[in-house]
Amino acid sequence: MNTKLLLALGLAAVMTTGCVQKVTMKVLEPAEVGAMADNKKIAVTDFKKDYYVGLGSKIETQLTKQIIDGKPYFTTVDRKAIGKVIKEQRLQSSGLLNEDTAVQIGKLVGAQALISGEITSTSSSDTSFTETRTRYRNPLKPLETMYTINVWCKKRVIGLGASIKIVDVRRGSIIFADSINNTKTYKHCRDDSRALPSKQQGIEQLSGELAVSFVKKLAPQYVYIDVELIEKIEFDTTDQNAKALEGALKWIKAGRYGKAEKILEKLN
Repeated sequence: MNTKLLLALGLAAVMTTGCVQKVTMKVLEPAEVGAMADNKKIAVTDFKKDYYVGLGSKIETQLTKQIIDGKPYFTTVDRKAIGKVIKEQRLQSSGLLNEDTAVQIGKLVGAQALISGEITSTSSSDTSFTETRTRYRNPLKPLETMYTINVWCKKRVIGLGASIKIVDVRRGSIIFADSINNTKTYKHCRDDSRALPSKQQGIEQLSGELAVSFVKKLAPQYVYIDVELIEKIEFDTTDQNAKALEGALKWIKAGRYGKAEKILEKLN
């Protein structure tokens, strides 16, 4: 179902009152980066300083996982083909590409959009602290045998920063450009079994999460919403309009949103 049907339902709600029924509807929300709807064949170049982060390859993987109505939403250009073109044309091999270079590479590999990027920062810092624990010498007599101890703990904050750009190959314009920074905090105390991840393990997790959140901006997503259907027309109208509304509501309840949309758009 698209936005037109939601608008039509809103108009139907304005012109009606009376008995209210709720219907849960599955709605395809447009992507945050709307221009990607016309740029579904994508080339992802090697990111600068990405040798042990792997953000570029993770983004490419997430693009292939975007399935809408049982079909892949994006098509990705083979990385080997991109590398071959870059090598043959002696172009910049990694980092944030300017529009001219991105357009040149994109056209040579048959892409509609080209994603380039750079890892701007990786960090890891530790701080030590103590936490108080309550213990009991005799659990059967908690009040009489209660005592406290201090336990040594360590907190590790791992961070990852990246700049990402998307260029529309056909128009030579920037579709998306942003600097993204993310951190994750881990804690370990001597009396628990959780081990602190290494900096590399934390960066690996952060890069995976960053790839998921970035690609989510590029593809439409299905969401579920509750819609109130008000079935009684409050003011005078033609029998034709009344019957059309009644028919549209029946199609909505049956989940046939396409048919309902066509009827609601024609209501006068």
